[in-house]
Amino acid sequence: MATTTTAVGSDGISFDLVAPAPPARPRTLLFATALVAAACAMAIFAVVAIYLEARHGVRAGGQTWLPGGSIPLIGPNMALFTLLLSLLSVRWAHDAIAHDDRQNTWVAIGITLLLGVGFINADSFIWGGLHLGVHKSEAALLILTAGGMHLAMVIGALVFLLLTAFRTLGGQFSSSNREGVVAAALFWYVTVAIYCVLWYAIYVTK
Repeated sequence: MATTTTAVGSDGISFDLVAPAPPARPRTLLFATALVAAACAMAIFAVVAIYLEARHGVRAGGQTWLPGGSIPLIGPNMALFTLLLSLLSVRWAHDAIAHDDRQNTWVAIGITLLLGVGFINADSFIWGGLHLGVHKSEAALLILTAGGMHLAMVIGALVFLLLTAFRTLGGQFSSSNREGVVAAALFWYVTVAIYCVLWYAIYVTK
């Protein structure tokens, strides 16, 4: 906090001297979260690239890529819609903490957690309906690898949000210090964006 002192000039006129404000706190958590999110995205996108290359090679040879046929879009569409809804609740949490509204911050994070669990349930339903043995198909191996990596990212994002909710409950975050909420929201945004890529590359284009 800046302090004010009174000084007297050579002409006898007093004036106030305001000490400079303390330096801004480095956003270490936000920067680290951005790096981790970028690393997760690069790893998953690498698997997706391998998937697309392998699919192109198999189809170019006139063979069938998915032995069990095409993947129904009902499950992936519901999973995508669930994650898109969660973007609104995460944004709500961010805006609420910016106005020191902790109660709405908890509610928004709680809704996001519920939607995240709903996505995990939808993802499990999708995988259960594939009926592709990993040991029988390269397609199944790559689909489950990319999906499993993203699922792990979703679980990590949910744990991050849960810890953020507890810290907000303890009063550690406020409008003047909301870096934790912003970092958790950023990680969730990247998680949703990655699934959009998976949805199009794997489930839509098959």
